[in-house]
Amino acid sequence: MMKQNESELSTLLTYFDRLLKEYPDDASSFFAYKNFLKVLVDHPTYSRLWPSSEILAVIAHKKPRLFDLLKKHSADMTYFYFLQSKDVDYHQAEKRLSQLHKALQKDKDPIG
Repeated sequence: MMKQNESELSTLLTYFDRLLKEYPDDASSFFAYKNFLKVLVDHPTYSRLWPSSEILAVIAHKKPRLFDLLKKHSADMTYFYFLQSKDVDYHQAEKRLSQLHKALQKDKDPIG
């Protein structure tokens, strides 16, 4: 059975997938991504659970202009400045996020 924090993390990973699909790689997406990252970092449970390096590696690869904008404005986002200094391979990041999301989805299914 899935714990509450795992269910919430699964929901946030699903939301991250929606962000990637629905928001363009430009300044109009800045606040959506900034708020998403802020929720993950500021929440006491998510900050320990979320795959920060992997999420940032995916943003850097799939939304490079937006990533650069987030990086430029990271002075008021100390967490982002710290996290973006980690170097994670995009393909490994995608693989880890996919595995985590699948594991969390599997735990949702009481039969599976």
